[in-house]
Amino acid sequence: RGGNAGCEKTCSDCNGRGVRVQLRQIGPGMVQQMQSACTTCRGQGKSIPEKDKCKSCKGSKVYKDRKVLEVNIEKGMTHGQKIRFSGEADEVPGTLAGDVVIVVQQKEHETFKRKGADLVVTLDVSLTEALCGFTRLITHLDGRQLQIDVPAGEVTKHDSVKIIKGEGMPQHGNIFNKGGLFVHFNVVFPTTLSSDMVAKLKK
Repeated sequence: RGGNAGCEKTCSDCNGRGVRVQLRQIGPGMVQQMQSACTTCRGQGKSIPEKDKCKSCKGSKVYKDRKVLEVNIEKGMTHGQKIRFSGEADEVPGTLAGDVVIVVQQKEHETFKRKGADLVVTLDVSLTEALCGFTRLITHLDGRQLQIDVPAGEVTKHDSVKIIKGEGMPQHGNIFNKGGLFVHFNVVFPTTLSSDMVAKLKK
């Protein structure tokens, strides 16, 4: 309220209009009308006597306050998704308080890249592994170890992709429905070969 109950009175300086009108003569028979906000009531049309003003807000009807909002990032939320706190923005007398909107900013991961509900991880394999098969462990986002097996005799092509279903990101609102994990194989070719290695490959 800005003060004690019933203390707010119609401003006597502007008669409750919130503005002051001044007439100024600018020449013979010429008068200019100037209108400005009332400085006594700050354009509100009403004022509170000094003795009745609230000690916290000093009659302004607003005061500074600090409030901690707890933001819950749910599983599966995406980059740019908004979390809205209704009515938690700054308040102004006579109007409804606005909303505080939190925008989710997704931080890039050094190993996994997100593509919607899917995850992509690049796995470097040597030429020997690509030709002879291999077993590799991948540490997932939740700390679990996923084992990637390519049996002997199966050749891994450069830029090939293996999909592990259900190991991607959970869908927001339906966390049991998950995307896939796309394992992208990057075959690292040697820059040089020894003469012995060349001879063995020719055989």
